[in-house]
Amino acid sequence: MAIRSSQRSEVDNARLRGLAAAYTERHTGMENYVLSWKIAFGAIRRLGIDPRGPRGRVANLVLVAALLFGVPAAVAAATGEWSAAPLRTWALVAALFGVLGAVIYAPLHAAIDDFLALHRLMADVAGLERLVAWERRWFSVRVSAPVASMFAAAMLGLLLARVDQSRAPLDTGTVVVAAMLIYEVGEVLFTVIMLGIESRLLDRYDYDLFRLSPIDSVGLQRSMRGSNRLGLLVGLVATTIIVGFLVLLSDQAMLVGQIALALLALAYVATAFGVLLPRLAMKRIVLAEKERELAPLQERLDELAGRLRGLTVDEEKELVRLRDMHEHILRSGESVLPLSSVGQLVSSLIIPTITVALSQAGREFILRLFR
Repeated sequence: MAIRSSQRSEVDNARLRGLAAAYTERHTGMENYVLSWKIAFGAIRRLGIDPRGPRGRVANLVLVAALLFGVPAAVAAATGEWSAAPLRTWALVAALFGVLGAVIYAPLHAAIDDFLALHRLMADVAGLERLVAWERRWFSVRVSAPVASMFAAAMLGLLLARVDQSRAPLDTGTVVVAAMLIYEVGEVLFTVIMLGIESRLLDRYDYDLFRLSPIDSVGLQRSMRGSNRLGLLVGLVATTIIVGFLVLLSDQAMLVGQIALALLALAYVATAFGVLLPRLAMKRIVLAEKERELAPLQERLDELAGRLRGLTVDEEKELVRLRDMHEHILRSGESVLPLSSVGQLVSSLIIPTITVALSQAGREFILRLFR
């Protein structure tokens, strides 16, 4: 049975709070396990600027745009392709992702912080220590960067193999921009999938949830709201990357369609791992908590019911009180995926899906908007 905070020693409570705070601080600092953000936000933080503030947003926009434009421009100058380089296209893609980086960090930081409200409810010191160790091992640049690099190399190889060189050969700078975008896809995909894998650890431990209705625990509700927002933000990132490839490879009609569909499929996979799997873990946690609370009530009720006619007045009152409590807990909700939440999850993928559909149905019209 879970030991409540009021029953634990102050030392254990302090240890739990410290572990949860350390875990949350590291995990909300996405630059700890996303290399592209470590470069951008790490540099901004070293300047003493908060990436979530107005100055941080502007600095991030300028830095991301400068990297996405400056790197291919330097490559074009070094390879002698400057005169034929599509500088306007690179500038547009750089501006698009500069804006994305400027607007997404603060809401993503807040969504992750809300999602981790569940972790802060963990009531098992040893379990939280194991979770912290697991997070430090796997949510790390030394793991995510090689995985994203291999993903980018494989995808870039497939992309180059399908380029129609007779129609519009890709210059080296454009290949570099495509590689940078695909690498970012790999990092996002890795991070969200690992979030889903990590959720398999969560239901092994005890939590301080609301006894009478675990599903209504404030921390659990906050975690579900954060999970919904994470799904929406993943959809936003997927949409931006799809639009980025529409602009970057505007002369490769067949290839653009294939890439858009592949990115949409990856967005669905990421949402399934990063949103649905944690929800299923929450469901198991709620069910385990209900069973933990119901078991002693049923044991006492069974004892009282076994000698119903010989109960004292106080025992009769206890029987009614425990019966009412048992019925209340039994009726309390278990669903962490009500229709409203399902609708929010589906809506997180509507925009990228529409973007892909439009890219196929009205590609020329869409591309003209970005020329």
